[in-house]
Parts: sequence; structure tokens; C-alpha cells
Amino acid sequence: MMKKNGFTLVELVLAMFIVAAIMAASYTAFITLSKGFKAEAKKSEAVVENILGLDLLRYDIEMAGFGLPSGTSSPNINITYNEAHPASAYAGTTDYMPEQYTPDPTCFNDSITPTCECASTVLSCVSSTNEPRAIILADDENPGDDTADSNDDSDVLSIKSLTASLNDAGGKWALRFDDGIAGAPYNQKFNSTEHDIDDNYLVIVEGDGIIKCTGGGSNSTACTAGNDTWAFTISNWSATTPPDSANASALPDPSAAANELFFVYGVEKTTASKPLTLRMPFNRVDYYLQRNKNNFPNRCHPKSYNLVRAAINHNYQNSPESDYNGMRNEMPIMDCVIDFQIAFGIDSDNDGTLDLWVQDNSSATYFGNANSIAQYVRAVKVFILMHEGTYDADYTYEITGNNMDIGVDGNDDGDLSDAGDLLLKSYDFTKLSNWTNYRWKIITITINTANLG
Repeated sequence: MMKKNGFTLVELVLAMFIVAAIMAASYTAFITLSKGFKAEAKKSEAVVENILGLDLLRYDIEMAGFGLPSGTSSPNINITYNEAHPASAYAGTTDYMPEQYTPDPTCFNDSITPTCECASTVLSCVSSTNEPRAIILADDENPGDDTADSNDDSDVLSIKSLTASLNDAGGKWALRFDDGIAGAPYNQKFNSTEHDIDDNYLVIVEGDGIIKCTGGGSNSTACTAGNDTWAFTISNWSATTPPDSANASALPDPSAAANELFFVYGVEKTTASKPLTLRMPFNRVDYYLQRNKNNFPNRCHPKSYNLVRAAINHNYQNSPESDYNGMRNEMPIMDCVIDFQIAFGIDSDNDGTLDLWVQDNSSATYFGNANSIAQYVRAVKVFILMHEGTYDADYTYEITGNNMDIGVDGNDDGDLSDAGDLLLKSYDFTKLSNWTNYRWKIITITINTANLG
């Protein structure tokens, strides 16, 4: 009789053990790879978002001051306009950290009375006759979670220009002149949708940087009374056939005899469904950190913030939009940010070379008014402390000590203790829970102020 061979019980148990071990190792490797893939995917997504946000910030700073009007008797601009409403004018919510309107938007208004800056109960701080300052900083005046500890306080940056808007009209322009032949001024355009004025644009008119007005039923150009018309709505715009179309004739007229050349600048655009008028002869955006407690990315450290870009609304004519006139229109542009710091590059002797970095705008010499900012500020350096990806229990962030220094390294030697360096903050990570399980980095960008000077 033939003997039938088989596996013993011991052999079967051993084989099952080996297979189980292999499966366990494979599963562990799969989980590790899966976690890594998810982390890299989130990291890549955040990188793309951050690039877009940084490009917008860079553009706003580069264009700071573009088209800002001045007056014939600086700093008086010879017109009256309204800027941002104070926090007391509308109700914030407790869903934000810091509170939604902290610091107060009036801190960055060019108010008639300088002493009313940040006085949130004084509505008169909204009105101004002053030339707008291109760039203003509140140094570490945006409080974090711990109001008694300045470690998590951050900067607020306010930028004013005609391009500081995401509407179609902002920054577009045309020339207006009178050759003395046609009998009326020309409005010269470029036949380019990138630059040309169009119907329904809300515009201002400038000559040699001085804002121009109409008043008293004439096309006079001097703004003297404080209540002359300085904002105009374009309709039936014609740039090719003089004389002007019906609406354009309402614009201030340059003098043919004096060879005057005026610039017509787009500021905003009105529509039939949402009619709009200009609140101020420029656009303004504020950059600051803020966390919406009810709508915050769960991949971010719970004590981090969004970097927010907030445009100041002009005057809508109909409700409900009119309820938000003069208020901030907030748009988060970066997530997982833990600190936001600014330094200004100064050309103190006007020789064309940066020779000083400062961390605030307290100097009356460099920041006393719109003219001094234009004369001395040549660059802005932005520091954004943030983390990439999300919490990773298998990762340990390596750093010497528990602090990260933020500031200008004048000689690029890796520390901020030399002459010419500027230490803005030494951020203490121990204030954060589980901070070693996040991938921290400082994004540093240096932007030249192309429209100042």
C-alpha cells in the first residue's frame, strides 16, 4: 500500500506564521507609504496655494503708491473723501482670533486729525483731506491667543494704490489732452484690454500727480472747495474721434495753451445690479493674520492662522451690499501661518542704495507723510513663519534650542547678531503644543517698491 505524504500540524502552524509575518510587514509598509503620500499630497496642495498668495502679496507691494493722487498744498489733497470705518461702526463676531476688526481699520486711515488713529469710537477718523500714504505698518499690534504674551503678536500691513483691487478697472488708464486743433480734448487709449478704460468704470483724473476736479458747472481743474467733483463714471467712452463723447466731456479739461497732459485712472467698476460710487480716490488692502474658529483647515496647527488679504469696500448704493460700505472684504490667501513680520528697506541719503532696514514706521523722517514714504522707502522684506503639511507623529522637527529668529541677515552668515542685522522676533515654539511634529519654515521675500520715489 502506497504511503500518502502530507504536512504535519507543526509545519502548517509555522507556514501560517511566516505568511502572517510577511503580510504584517507588507501592511506596515503600505500604511507608511500611504501616510507619506497623503502628507506629500497635502504639502503639494499647500505649496501651490502659497505661491498664488505670495504672488498677490508681492504684486500689491510692488504697486504700492501707483496712481495715488496728491494736492497742490501737501499734505492737503484739496478734496474730502472717506476711508475705512472704525470697528465700532459695525458688529464683529467672537468667531475670530483675534477679534475680526483688531487692530482697528482706522489705524491705517489718512485722517484729518492724526491723533484719532486707532480711536475706534471716533467716526470723524473716517473722513480725510490728506494725501494717502502708500504703505503703513502696525508693528506687532495684531494680538494672538495670549494677549498677555507678545510672542504670538504679528504685524499688519496696509497698502494703497489704484491697483490694490481685483476688479476690472483698477489700474487701467488713458491719456487726456487738448492739441488745440479739434476744439475739445482727446481721450487716447491703447486698444488693449489690459490697459484701456471702459464704460461703467469709476475714474479719477490727475495731472502731474495732482488730482483734478470739476465744479461750479464748469470743467475747471483745480480742487479747492473740498466739495468739488473728483470722481467720475464713464459711459459712451470714445477715445478715437474728437470731440469727446457725451460723458467724457464732463471730465476735467487740460489746457491746450499750457500743453497739459492728464491721466484718467480706473479705480472701480459699477454695474446695473450692484451700483457703486467711489469712497476714496484709490484702493486699499490690509494684510494680517486671523483664524476663523468655525472654518479653519484641520491640517493646520490649532494655534496657527490664515494670512488674510482684506480690501476696503467702496460705496454700494443698494442693500444688502451697502451695509458693508467702508468695511473690510476678507480673503484668506495662505494657511497654517504662525507669524507675519515686515521690515522696510530705506535709502536714507537718496543715493539709490539701501543703507538701512527698520521694523516699523515710527520715524517721522522716513514715514511722516506720503511724500517722505515715497522719498525714502525702497524695499519691503516679508517674513512668514508657517508649517508645511500637517501633524506627523512620526516626524520630529530639528532646531537648535526652542526659538526661531526672524529678521534681516545683513551679511547672510546665518545669525542676526551682527551690525547691520535686524532681529524682528525670536519666536518661542514652546508656546505651541506638539510643535515638534510639524515641518516649520520661514518664507522670506524681498520686494522693491517700483512706484515709490
